Amino acid sequence: MTNKEFRKDIAGLRAIAVFLVIAFHLGTFAAIDPELKTYHAISFINENVSAGFLGVDVFFVISGFLMTSIIFNKVLKDSQEAPHSRFSTFLRIWGFWKARAKRICPALLVAIVFVLIIVSQIFDPQNLENFAKEARYALTFVSNFRYARDEGYFETSALDKTLLHTWSLSVEWQFYIIYPVVLAIFKKFFGIQKTKTLVLVLTIAAAAYTMLAPMNSKSYYMLHVRAWELLIGGVVFLYPCTLQKTIFRKVLQIIGLLAIFCAVIIAEEKPIWSFSTPALAVIGCALVIWANCKNILLDNPVSQYLGNISYSLYIYHWPILVILSMMMILTPFIAIAATFILSALSYHFIEKKRTYGYKFLVCFVAVFALNMQISRSNGWEWRIDDQLYDKTKHVFYINDPGLSGYETPIIHPNANIWLVGDSHADHFYKTLNQTFGDQLNLFALHGTLFNNELLVSAKNIGPAIDDKINEIQNLYSTLHNQQEQQVVILSHRWSAYFHYYNNKDNNHMCFNNNKPCYLDADKLPYEEAVYQNLDKLFSKLNHVKFVIIGSLYPINKIHSYKEFSLLNTPLSRIYKQYFEQNRMDTYLNQMSYQDINLEDNIKIDNKLELLAKEHSNVYYYDLKSRLCNENQCRTRTDEGNILIFDSSHLTKHGSDYVLRDFIKLLKEEQVL
Repeated sequence: MTNKEFRKDIAGLRAIAVFLVIAFHLGTFAAIDPELKTYHAISFINENVSAGFLGVDVFFVISGFLMTSIIFNKVLKDSQEAPHSRFSTFLRIWGFWKARAKRICPALLVAIVFVLIIVSQIFDPQNLENFAKEARYALTFVSNFRYARDEGYFETSALDKTLLHTWSLSVEWQFYIIYPVVLAIFKKFFGIQKTKTLVLVLTIAAAAYTMLAPMNSKSYYMLHVRAWELLIGGVVFLYPCTLQKTIFRKVLQIIGLLAIFCAVIIAEEKPIWSFSTPALAVIGCALVIWANCKNILLDNPVSQYLGNISYSLYIYHWPILVILSMMMILTPFIAIAATFILSALSYHFIEKKRTYGYKFLVCFVAVFALNMQISRSNGWEWRIDDQLYDKTKHVFYINDPGLSGYETPIIHPNANIWLVGDSHADHFYKTLNQTFGDQLNLFALHGTLFNNELLVSAKNIGPAIDDKINEIQNLYSTLHNQQEQQVVILSHRWSAYFHYYNNKDNNHMCFNNNKPCYLDADKLPYEEAVYQNLDKLFSKLNHVKFVIIGSLYPINKIHSYKEFSLLNTPLSRIYKQYFEQNRMDTYLNQMSYQDINLEDNIKIDNKLELLAKEHSNVYYYDLKSRLCNENQCRTRTDEGNILIFDSSHLTKHGSDYVLRDFIKLLKEEQVL
């Protein structure tokens, strides 16, 4: 293949790859957006294109093929003008890097500037600051390292990352930097023919590493795990198909296309990336490129044009989906139309121009510096009225957490009400403190469940464990010795500790009766261990009135429309007017609930409710009955404020809403 040849089959493959990625991402947002599920086409895609993320792996194979062709035809080929120049190879590598930069960076830079203009008018300071950080990592092509430090690619919380998709561009750029240098070294010491053989060996070694080496949630983003996919494209170029008959080539191509489509249907999202997940799609793509023949699926005006603009489609579709989803106005047809229009403009006016020079470099540096300034200024907090935004906590007052904000117990000498538990006790503090004031003590160990002789910690408390145990024992001693009537409101994130109880994990802590929990986990399930320990505690402290608040369900992180309508910007004002006139009813009804798996909640809540029936000094308050209808649970108050500010902790509005009937009920029952 020479560089002047245009492979229509590759352009068609790009169209398939970008279609798969966009379809997968639409399906991903449908999983958290009840309104999207009403679109039959989106529901069908969500159910049947479950592994559209493999489109990225197809892109990797294509990129490896094209880059290997350029490197062998231009970089490693001896120059006729200066064949003996000491720096000729370096200059050709430098030319390769410049050409790649002119191809990739301008469209990416313009996309980031465009998105920045939008988000600076609608994002609160924290989200804008996060975007600015993402932009800096994306512009320097190290965003894969940033996202690897966070949650996995398939986690719902990743859907707030506006530039998450740039991880693949970072992987490719890292490959572009290393690959030509390695090949140049190979050529210098072994010659051009042996270099081809060494590429094959390197591909096999990289594939073997991905098959055999231990993987984790970070592996998805990393070059050393993806290298074999890029290298196999290089092998396809270096060892072209020698079949002469077109029919054989077409058979190979059809097999390759079927392999890609089958992979998309049968592969699954996995938190731990593995060789087997993309293998079929990668091999299928390699076969299609290797066959090198025309096909109506790949060679038609639609496929060719979509293939040509596929890079811009890729860089624009994700930010559009994220922003519209966060603002709760994601309509698939509008999102697709906006993506297509912006991508077409980007292709014709940005991508096709390859004469960028120092002026572009100045713009690149300026945009990077601007995002740096946004980060250091806490996301341009000056855009928001001080009466609406707490600059000490960097949060809108409407989303103010219900947490006390203190790491140590809050003790009042004459208090007779104790709020005890982990952070799920603490997030009720502000609401209860408003009612009871100095009558209320708070004893909360975040991330730690403690009941009698059961201690489960969701975080590594290490040497501090003795101090924690002493604090707990002192609390029980205090309650035991109290002469006056005491009330203990007991609240934990009950259902969250199943994992830590059942698994041996050196990074966490779980003891029951002074023994590691995992020793008896098979004989004594977590919910039974909780029941037995609370049963002993309630019997021992039978002069104390206990009120158990049931388990709160986890939810996918959500937003309030108010977050985007409180900024003093033109776009924010337009959004507020549009939303309140056209979307408010849907927002308050359909968008205020999520499908929740309550299996773990029910297991533990049944035991807690049983304890209340068996002990006259114990009362039970069921959060599920207050907030859920079967498997659908509330995410917002009647006024539209969000109940939970992260994935599990109540806002002050949420705490007020949850406890609205709680205090009245306890007074009626004469508990307080």
